[in-house]
Amino acid sequence: MMTSSVDTSIQLTSTYFKPAMWGGDHAFKVGYVFRDTPSESGTVYGGDVFVFERNGVAERAQFYRSSSTAYDMTTHSAFISDTFTKGKLTLSAGIRWDRQDDSARASSVPANRLIPQWLPGVTFDGADGGIVFSNWSPRLNAGYDIFGTGRTVARSSFSVYYGQIAPGSLSAILNPLTAASITFPWTDLNRDRVVSVNEIDQTRILAFSGNYNPNNPSALGTPNSVDTNTRNDKTVEWTATIDHQLGRRMAVSLSYIYRHYSDFRFDKRVGITAADWTEATFTPNCPVSGTTCSPLRYYQPNFQIPAAQRTMNRDGYTRSFNGIEAVFTKRMANRWMFDGSYAFNSAVDKFASIEGYSTTSDPTNYAIYNGGQYAPEAGGSGIDNVFPNAKHLVKLSGVYTAPWDINVGAFYNARQGYIYPRRVLTLPRINAAGTVNLYYDTWGDTRYDTLQTIDLRVSKRFVFGRRSVEGSMDVFNVGNVNTVLTRSLNQTSANANFVTGIVAPRILRFGVRVVF
Repeated sequence: MMTSSVDTSIQLTSTYFKPAMWGGDHAFKVGYVFRDTPSESGTVYGGDVFVFERNGVAERAQFYRSSSTAYDMTTHSAFISDTFTKGKLTLSAGIRWDRQDDSARASSVPANRLIPQWLPGVTFDGADGGIVFSNWSPRLNAGYDIFGTGRTVARSSFSVYYGQIAPGSLSAILNPLTAASITFPWTDLNRDRVVSVNEIDQTRILAFSGNYNPNNPSALGTPNSVDTNTRNDKTVEWTATIDHQLGRRMAVSLSYIYRHYSDFRFDKRVGITAADWTEATFTPNCPVSGTTCSPLRYYQPNFQIPAAQRTMNRDGYTRSFNGIEAVFTKRMANRWMFDGSYAFNSAVDKFASIEGYSTTSDPTNYAIYNGGQYAPEAGGSGIDNVFPNAKHLVKLSGVYTAPWDINVGAFYNARQGYIYPRRVLTLPRINAAGTVNLYYDTWGDTRYDTLQTIDLRVSKRFVFGRRSVEGSMDVFNVGNVNTVLTRSLNQTSANANFVTGIVAPRILRFGVRVVF
């Protein structure tokens, strides 16, 4: 994948202080920002085809056409705020305006070399989605010194945020040069694990993707559209915090945060609803004993998935976040310091209907996600199948300065295990619906074990005039715990539930730092 971008930005800000006005002191701030962020991107798929096997047997081949896209993006932003201070009270109010617009520029891509009749080369003249987001975001903050001593302060804030879109967010749906693919059944006749055209069944389309119509593959445009009533995604946030100082060197803090997310967008398939799907039962074949292997419900469309898509809001889809954090801090004094915190986080997805849940109105897994925790799949560092979501987190750290100014520090980290979603992969469904993962548990109900680690550090600094040398020793994962982080999730695979990732083992590291 190749991406290029040359950004141009202009930023103007001004601050004005006005004491003793309207009974208090004011700090005004105004600003304006202009950004021009054109973007060009291209993706080339090696060999133009990916193959898929099921337990070592050829199943399907997915053919790709490379992508080559170019977009223009301009943003105008302006804001004004005032911070008012009077006695024990501090108030801050402001409003921000954002205008965001993008369009797709002309470009072209070559055909797939193996099946050019299905994925031909295309030249695109460019297009504009016809939508400009113009949003006003209010902000309000308040702080109050409860006893007038500066030792107990209550703070609260209310804010509305709108999404900052990327180039192509509103016009990409009209661009036929995004990555396109089509999938056919594949039989490896000569068992060389390499796809030949004579080994695919071109009479059965298992799935297709991209701004592409397999019923009219040579079309220079797309059948897609943009709903002109589409709204920008919005976040409403409210926070409340109370800070209290204990003595001269210790402090505690308790915070609550609430966020409500709405007006999400997706590219909806046009011409199919939840009523156009028929329920079926999938009985998995699980080769490994001890796996979860009971039958599951899924759905198949009554006709081929339509090619036409429309960028629109996911009406009825919202997410609510509730978080609490308690913090204790003891500053360095009498040769020791300590920090401790506990956090509770819960992010719940809710769907009012299947239409806002699935781009194709597919009811499969609707009950699994509706009301479940928000935990999108992530990966990296050689580990996949990771679904980050921990409701409970505890962190403790401290430092003690021993005799001869030797610093001894420790860090304890504990969190609830991430989501462990056991699943099975269906066979390709009829009418180009493709395969789908079926899950056994509501999102967030099953988890890996709690993760707990302890790290230690010992250091000593030697001073030589204006120069110093610090030697250190770090021990990571002192207990050498081997908590499982990820497993193979597919219950029908030959390695079902096999461990694919654990906590890194104990590491001992020595370091020297020279300051001069």
